[in-house]
Amino acid sequence: MATKTSRGKRRDTPRSAGTSLTRLTILDAFHGWVIPALTAPAALVLYVLYNIEALDRAPAVIALSLLTLATVLWAGLRAFISERTSTRLALLLAAYAIVWAATTTIPLVATIDPGAPLFTEQLQEHDTTKLPLEGRPGAYRLVVQGVFGPSQTKSARQAHYRLGFAAGDAPAQTLEGDFTERYMQQRLGRRGSTTVRELHTERLHDIQVAGDKPVSVTLSDIAPADTITSVTLQLYPDRFPVILLAGLGLLLTCGAVVIDAWRPRGESEGLLTTLTLATVLSIASLSLWGGAHPGFGQLAGDALGGSVVGTIVALALARVARPLIHRLPAAP
Repeated sequence: MATKTSRGKRRDTPRSAGTSLTRLTILDAFHGWVIPALTAPAALVLYVLYNIEALDRAPAVIALSLLTLATVLWAGLRAFISERTSTRLALLLAAYAIVWAATTTIPLVATIDPGAPLFTEQLQEHDTTKLPLEGRPGAYRLVVQGVFGPSQTKSARQAHYRLGFAAGDAPAQTLEGDFTERYMQQRLGRRGSTTVRELHTERLHDIQVAGDKPVSVTLSDIAPADTITSVTLQLYPDRFPVILLAGLGLLLTCGAVVIDAWRPRGESEGLLTTLTLATVLSIASLSLWGGAHPGFGQLAGDALGGSVVGTIVALALARVARPLIHRLPAAP
């Protein structure tokens, strides 16, 4: 009888015990602050490299955006990084994380780096150029870039431009905007300061082309005429469809609501839903109003705005959908 009892007992071998300990250590590290401890210094290095012009704008902003998305996704799912999480639940969360990452990364990268322009042309005042859009109807983005001439006074300057956009025999539409230049004092240490030049010389216009008629753009006017030495037009395809982003964001939000319902009560309730809404709204805002080539400033501003609006919407959604949330099935 004693022999049967001793045979029935199962003891962990040193190897299996070591494997379990390693697994618990890894889970504890990822549940803790390892991810932000790695991403925060990496983001700081990227920002420094960008400011010393060792890294171009697009790769720097994209890399920082990807680090931010990874941290946000980790924050939303970290409560489930535990040895108590079942294999089925882990697979479901992994599938959701992949969809979440793809849905947010693709439109964000497409907004930050639209790729090579379809067409580039430098214009002087009253010049006209044809866009290669005949027989290619659809939505496009027209970027207007101005170059200020030299200034001896280092005073603020502003130039206003007007473009005539015409398709076939239809009346020309007017596209207009301003280029600005100003100088600011920036502190260096306790007593020193330096003059910093701030330029806003790039403007974005959304244009719509219908039919197969020739499309032309005329630089109608620049005022004052002697302020801007040249104007360059760049034509890009339309941005990632905002309607598609809204639909995908809705699906992500529904999935986040279900996952948040699987949390123990009182533990970060609605966190993934809030983070998902904030992320989708930030990307939509950057796509709509971030300009042709958004930088760190636009990224930070849209992230802040998306976070505020996303939190408000998530709180309202939680209050409205609370009866339905309590009826959702338990975690697998």
